[in-house]
This record gives sequence, C-alpha cells and structure tokens, in this order.
Amino acid sequence: MAAVYVLTKRLWIGYLLPGVFSLLLAFVNYFKCSINSAPLLLSDFTMTGQLFEIGGYAKSQLTFSLESILALAIVVLTFAGLIFMDHMVKKSITRRGRIAWMCIIIVLVILVVCTPAFTQFSAQISSGQLTQEERNEEFGVLYGLYCAYASVETNVLDYSKDDIDALLGPAQPETHMPDLEQEENSEQITAPDSAGDPANEISEETEEPIYPNVIFVMSESFFDITRLPNLEFSEDPLANYHALAQEYTSGSFMTPAYCGGTAYVEMEVLTGLTSYLLNENDTLTSFPAEVYAELPTVQDVFDDYGYDTIFFHSHTNALYNRESIYNSMGFDQVLFSDACGPDVEMKGGYVSDKAFAEKIISLYEQRNQDTPLFMLNVSMQNHQPYVADKYAEHSGIEASSPYLNETDLEILDSYVMGVRDADASLGMLVDYFSSVDEPVMLVFWGDHLPNLNLSDGSSIFTKLGYASDVMTTDWDAQELAQMLSTEYLIWTNYEKSEEIEPDHTESCTFLGIHVLERIGLERNAYFTWLEQNVMPYMTLYRARLFVDAQGNPYREVPEDAQQMIDAYRLMVYDLMYGDRLIAQEEINATTDG
Repeated sequence: MAAVYVLTKRLWIGYLLPGVFSLLLAFVNYFKCSINSAPLLLSDFTMTGQLFEIGGYAKSQLTFSLESILALAIVVLTFAGLIFMDHMVKKSITRRGRIAWMCIIIVLVILVVCTPAFTQFSAQISSGQLTQEERNEEFGVLYGLYCAYASVETNVLDYSKDDIDALLGPAQPETHMPDLEQEENSEQITAPDSAGDPANEISEETEEPIYPNVIFVMSESFFDITRLPNLEFSEDPLANYHALAQEYTSGSFMTPAYCGGTAYVEMEVLTGLTSYLLNENDTLTSFPAEVYAELPTVQDVFDDYGYDTIFFHSHTNALYNRESIYNSMGFDQVLFSDACGPDVEMKGGYVSDKAFAEKIISLYEQRNQDTPLFMLNVSMQNHQPYVADKYAEHSGIEASSPYLNETDLEILDSYVMGVRDADASLGMLVDYFSSVDEPVMLVFWGDHLPNLNLSDGSSIFTKLGYASDVMTTDWDAQELAQMLSTEYLIWTNYEKSEEIEPDHTESCTFLGIHVLERIGLERNAYFTWLEQNVMPYMTLYRARLFVDAQGNPYREVPEDAQQMIDAYRLMVYDLMYGDRLIAQEEINATTDG
C-alpha cells in the first residue's frame, strides 16, 4: 500500500489494489467455509482454473450473510473516505520524502521477497500451528496462507537410496506391533468345473487360477442417513444396502474428505498415499503426468495380472485432471459422461445413478471375456447442492424430526432422493452380477458425507445433534472421526458364507490393498511395505486427526506411531517429490523375480 501511495500520491489507489485482493481472498475463504465447512487451503489454488465449474456446483450456497454485507459496506466507506482525504494529504509529501520512502520500501521488498529470512521466520512462527484453520485464526487469511507457503519452501527432505533400502528392510520387531487378526489369503479362485457349478461354488480342483472381475463403485456422498439421531423415515431409504450388509463384508469407511474432495479419495484408494503427507500447496491430483506414470498403484497390480482396466465417471472431465491422470496411470479406457450417449437419463442435473449402473453393466458385457476386468466407477447424481427444487418430485419417503422445520425437511428430501437412488443402483448391480457365470467382486463405498448446511448458518447435522458445529475447526478427534465416516460393502458371487471376511472399519488409504490381498494378488514392494509397517498402526491420518489400527481417534499422532509416520512421510516424499527410488525397487524386484 505504501509503495503504491508513494508512486501515485493517491491514498485510494494505494488502498484499492492490495485491498481488493485481500477482500477477494477473504470472501473465497468465506464461501469455501460455507460449501465445505473448511477454510481456503494453499492446495486449493491448484484448482483456480476450475473455479467457475466449482462455483456452478455450489451456487445455491454462495449467499451473503449480514456480516459479509457489513464488511463490504466498511470497505466501500473506507474507499470513499480515502478519496475525500486525498486532496488534504497529496501535497504533504515532498519529492525528497518520496525518494526516502521508496528506498525504505525497496529494502523491505528485498528482505521479504529476495531473501529466505522472512520465509524462514514465517515458517518458524507457524510451526506450532498444525492446520490452516489455526493459522488463519492466529494470523489472518492472507498471512496464514503465506505461512503455509513458507512451510512448503522449507520442507525439503535430504535422503538417499540407503534410506529407502533401510525402510524396505525387515518390519519392526513383533513386540512393538499391535495385534493383527488378519490372515493373508494366498488361495486363488479357480474356475467352475465341467459340471457347470455356479460362480459361488467355484471348483478348487482346476489347476489354473481364474481371478475375479473387480468392480469398484464410489458412490457420491453415500452414507447411512438412518444412523442420524432424532430422525425417522416412513420406509428404509437404504433397503438394499442394509440387506446386503447383513450377509457380506461391510462397515464404516473412513475417508479424509468432508463435503468434497471426491478425487482425493479415489487417489488414496488407488495409491495407498495419504494426502496430509503432501506439501500444503499440492493435492493428489495436481502433479505432472510423469509422476502418475511411475506411481505404484492398485491398477498396476491388476495390469500385471493381465486385467483390462477401465475408469468411468458419470460426469464430465472438467475437474481434478482425471483424464490426464488416469491415462498416465495406464488405464485401458478412461470414460466420462459423454460415453453414456446423448439420450442418457439425467436426474437432479446429473447423469442418474440408474443410467450409471446401466453403463457399468454395459461395459462389463462389452469386455474381452478372455481376460479379467478391473473397473473404477464414480457416480455423480447425489452431488450437492441439496435444495428443495433439485428434483421435480418428492422422494416418496416421508422424514420426520422434532428439530427440523418444513424447509429443512425439503432440503433433506433432496438428499434422501439421491441416496435412495444410489441404493437402488447398488441393488441393480448386485442383481445383475448374481446372474453371471464369472466370479465378480463388487466393492461399493461412499466418498464423504454430504454438505447439508442451511442458509441460517446451521446444518442438518447440527440440528439433529449429530455434529456440535458447522465448522470442522470446532470438532474434537472423536467427532471428526465420526464426520469422516461413510459406509462400504464388499459383495462377491463366489465366496461361501464361511469364507466372507467379517465386518470391520475400512480405510480409504488401504482399501485397494485389502482387495488385492483378498483375491490373492501379489502386492508390489511399496504396498507390501505399507502392509507391514503402516497398517498395523493406523487407519486414517489427516489434519487434526490420527485414527489408529484399532479405530481409536487422536488429536495428535501417538508417540508409539510417530516413527512410523516419519517413515511414511519419507516414502510419500520419495514418490511425489524425490527420485521415486521405491518405484525403482519394484522394477528391480520384478526383474530379479
């Protein structure tokens, strides 16, 4: 401000340029909090080019509160006051004074921009602030983001191949490892015998193993709404899920995302990476294509076993660089909503979950029947916004609560419609794959809880007593873990009842690896390291939350898990920023084998 004022001798110009930028940043942060109950992060700037698409999804929530209107009024009044003052002060600064002030300003700019001292200082004073919420509260939005940038600039790990080799050595001693009740299933699925056994009675006498087709379905904002307190329904909106959960592996699915960030969940499932271990200016979808080409993924393992691989998202390729990422990973087909054809059924502004399930079935029927198939499918119908007029008709399921008014119930019904249709699509898929002769594993889960915020500053969750506050910053570890839990189901048409794994809490970070283990595919060196050194200690790790392997939530990483986190951080750094030595280990291991 001082520099612009000295150059122009106009107070209002000195105020306008940086002031408008700071104001814009504050309002973007405000709207981000309204949409996802979380502040603006440094990593969000990786999606600046997709701002209009994001705003389109949540435009119904981009409303101005009384406080925001007052803030704008203060800015306008300040601006007008400075214009009025200009004629009083413009002659008070002499040419010599201007030169002196410019010299001081140049020195300050050099100290801040051209030397690392200010960056190191900013990183140091914010080192105790673990999250962006805390930085913003302590320093304000603008400087809080700069402190995040400073922490990235000073976060450079110095390591060597010997360090990676040391991590890939034997796992830590048994005495330091939590008890595990999981046994590796090394038996392979075998083909039906000549008598024509159904898929769920596959013979074990066939010599050559036949691996199942694996269908991943990530359902947008799917969670068991019937577990909300103080809420009743005239009928079960999740009848299919509840019936299947009684017979097949199911339970809570822990995700790092709340109200958004679908693609980050996809990436954690595929890679076993944890987003929170990345630099704060990065996301799992913001790296160059060559990083994804060398990244060890679940898709790589399926590819090594001769699977055809398909990624299908029932929306456009506008967000998260999905088309580039999945092509770089080596998926055989990368498909979006245009693959559904011009006459596809739309519902709530998106491709319907019925059409989504029909497309999955169509792709399965068109597959090469001589090779197994791996599909990662992502739905869209149940995406926000949840507003009373999202659908043309009522869901047909009456909801009642003493804590929700008529307007609240109309908003809730838009979500009930979406989750009911998602449940129906699950039923369609299970009905279809129950009738096929080939072995099939269907892995179904919800990516995150929906954004059910209301215009009065509350949310469906707070009104029903499921959450204490709209903003995630006010949640303790227990509440945060609850709000980061959706549902999952693993259904197969070939496992006998005694072979089905028991229900357990699943992690987005390890779901893909657990599936590989369950069907007996050999994991790569990186996944094996995660199984031996990370899984015994953690279920989920993200800002302000560490959930251990037994499901206990903590605000900080427990002391007995800190060494593991340090090693895990080095692995992530090597894969995403370093020389990808762990990937080279896999190449060498494959060559040696």
